[in-house]
Amino acid sequence: MTTQEKLIEGLRQAFPAESQAALARRAGLSVQRFNNYCTGIRTMDVDAVIGCAQALGWDVRKAVADHEIETAPTPRVKALWRKLAATAMVVTIAAGIAAAPTAATVLTGSAKAGMYIM
Repeated sequence: MTTQEKLIEGLRQAFPAESQAALARRAGLSVQRFNNYCTGIRTMDVDAVIGCAQALGWDVRKAVADHEIETAPTPRVKALWRKLAATAMVVTIAAGIAAAPTAATVLTGSAKAGMYIM
């Protein structure tokens, strides 16, 4: 299943009572444009991937990178997106570790201690 298919299916599952027009509006897309993506007439551009991923609360960077890897016109472009996706993952993990609360902060509410909980 492609990223485009996952995004469309994700919207349908997350908002099962909504019409296709409502799903399109949720993603910030015109109804015709969204319909073209659903029927496979068009491949999503980055703007559409961003809109759908945001509507679902998914990681936009990952969704865009996955989609660009799948639709890359050349091996060089595909390799670039793979490197960017890996870099984004490392940055996300590092940011999560840096933001982790310390034991002293959790126990005392103080941010002065230096022992981290892993």
